[in-house]
Amino acid sequence: MSSLPPRRDLVHYLIVLALAGAVGSGVALFITSRHNATQTPPTANFMNAEADTAHTDGTSGQPGDSKTAPPTPSTSDEPPPMLAGNMPAPQAALTLGNWYFDHQNWKKAIEKYEAAIKLGIDNADIRTDLGSAYRFSGNAQKALEEYQRAHKEDPKHENSLFNQGAVYVLMLNQPQKGVDVWKQYIKEFPHGQSVENARKLIDHAEKEFNLKK
Repeated sequence: MSSLPPRRDLVHYLIVLALAGAVGSGVALFITSRHNATQTPPTANFMNAEADTAHTDGTSGQPGDSKTAPPTPSTSDEPPPMLAGNMPAPQAALTLGNWYFDHQNWKKAIEKYEAAIKLGIDNADIRTDLGSAYRFSGNAQKALEEYQRAHKEDPKHENSLFNQGAVYVLMLNQPQKGVDVWKQYIKEFPHGQSVENARKLIDHAEKEFNLKK
């Protein structure tokens, strides 16, 4: 039986697990889609801060549909020729963006989401999915910009606010800002879908990084 990793590594792992799957139009987290497949190792059972996720086209996934870390994409994968069919150009771009997101091809997902936005589909859901694609591709600043823009466009959009905490804690090394975001989330959405997740993440981050309460 293997021993547990050092506390800092374990906390970081748990935060990654909880935050990896937050995408756009989730009504139910961290945030709502079949974008990511379930992988929940036993060591994280005591902190299952996941929730289900959903595509910007409205299709939903199952609770816990998230990954600890997106795999390296296979850039050779291409969608079926008839996937977008005779859809109008904006919807076709969105559909293809979702397909590339599902297949962890972040570069092409970003290209298609940005094309859809330019063609007129611009809302908090697609901006949040775009932000997540940027986050998974390692572009923290662009991810944060898209999440912030999404929440500005729709202040009632939970996921776009919640996901900002992941960028601050895991990518920008600003845990206090991440905690502040999650506290803001709880304040704005006291009955939100990820309130318990936020509380657990706040508690772990404050203990791990010796933050003010």
